[in-house]
Amino acid sequence: MVIAEHGCWSLLKGGIVANFSTAVEILFESKNTKVEIWVDNVSLQPFTKKQWKAHQDISIDKVRKSEVRFQVTQANKTAMQGAIVSIKQFKSEFPFGCGMNHIILKSTDYQNWFASRFKFTTFTNEMKWYSTEKKQGQENYTVPDAMVKFAKQNGISIREFYSTAYQLDPNAIMFMNEYNTIEYSEDQTVSAANYKKKLEEILQYPGNDRILAGIGLQGRFGSGQPNLAYMRSSLDILGATGVPIWLTEVNVDKDPDQAQYLEEILREGYSHPAVQGIVMFAGPEIAGFKVMPLADTNFQSTPAGDVVDMLLGEWKCSETLEFTADDKGFVDVLLFHGDYNVTVQHTEANSSTTLGLRVTKDIPQATIDVQIHT
Repeated sequence: MVIAEHGCWSLLKGGIVANFSTAVEILFESKNTKVEIWVDNVSLQPFTKKQWKAHQDISIDKVRKSEVRFQVTQANKTAMQGAIVSIKQFKSEFPFGCGMNHIILKSTDYQNWFASRFKFTTFTNEMKWYSTEKKQGQENYTVPDAMVKFAKQNGISIREFYSTAYQLDPNAIMFMNEYNTIEYSEDQTVSAANYKKKLEEILQYPGNDRILAGIGLQGRFGSGQPNLAYMRSSLDILGATGVPIWLTEVNVDKDPDQAQYLEEILREGYSHPAVQGIVMFAGPEIAGFKVMPLADTNFQSTPAGDVVDMLLGEWKCSETLEFTADDKGFVDVLLFHGDYNVTVQHTEANSSTTLGLRVTKDIPQATIDVQIHT
């Protein structure tokens, strides 16, 4: 279901998911019988799952990667044909994280499992007031302080729920967090159009014009096939605001195809140009994540955990990449945004050159000049 604005032309964009073939009727409905509805240029396009994923892959190459050109020369600018450029990524720019709770303080296995996979997290409850002030007037931050210490020691960034961070750091993004906006098309109270309207009202309120706003979409999907077409259209509407979007608490209810649906949702979020981060409300079973555990009580991956591990590997350059310079000393490569170590060497050279490289979306194409002394 999508809703048109009154008194003007509205672009309505949506979609349906069907696992069968039948005739389709498109219904335009108004509760006001005195209103005329004019419709122009209606189009209903079918897509197979294969075509949908192909579009996602094209989008990922466009929005999550950038072209990088290396030119390898001698000190006198002579091209070094045949030079070998080795590239190894050690950090991804895209925030893809997972929830964390206090159990991590008691379990080395949990700590190792988390730190080996994720660099972004949200504490499930430990920074909420009912955890830090269980009795009115008696604040206790022992647990969240210990969790913050663990996160800092392992280079893990924390996304949280409270306004104090903004008061201490005006550069912190303040998110308006909501559920059902991308999950459930029948909940029109929190439709993308209504979400956008409410966000604009907040930003237009006196004194709020300088707030760095963000859009938080929980992404708590029920069982059954997710409506990816509706999810995409909602992200398109919200993406038009230019405000950064995060999926903040992604999970999928128990279902025989839970892992498959999780993969589809994560791919849809990651491939959308407006989405700038994803955090899952999930984790190991011993930490109480019963709806969508990523690891069992022995820290063996569940099917959902296998999906996450697969995507963590797919969405970065997991292996060392090697390329050979052409006759002009050029190497052209498409790289995920993130941080890299690069080594350049040549069989005729007595030395190699190593450099650090950061690939970002702000630089659509970069040229790196590398000199080797022979």
